[in-house]
Amino acid sequence: MNRIILIGNGFDLAHGYPTRYEDFINWYWDKRVYSFHGNNTSLSEDCLCSIKMTSDNSESCWNIFAFHLPYFCNEISGKDIIQRIKSHPELFEIKFSPFFRSICESIETKGWVDIEREYYNHLKM
Repeated sequence: MNRIILIGNGFDLAHGYPTRYEDFINWYWDKRVYSFHGNNTSLSEDCLCSIKMTSDNSESCWNIFAFHLPYFCNEISGKDIIQRIKSHPELFEIKFSPFFRSICESIETKGWVDIEREYYNHLKM
């Protein structure tokens, strides 16, 4: 006999799986910071955001920045590194896509995001 078992919303969270949208964003920041390795330019970009080193920055490229990370940022998350980058607008320029900005702002202000609503709101624009 075949059986279908439907597991409702919250099963994954109740068992400690990192499946919230915030967890995805944190994973994204970790991967984004990891992508600094080998980047020999002052620009790091993808379809969600771009991060550029300004001319005031003493480091010439992201690869050098990444080389110094283990010495200054032991056991620190990508999210924390991005927060430090954001706190130095004189050294870095960060530009977010409108959709990604609204997701990040929602997580920062409310602690959660209704990504379906955010997506719908951007479709209406």
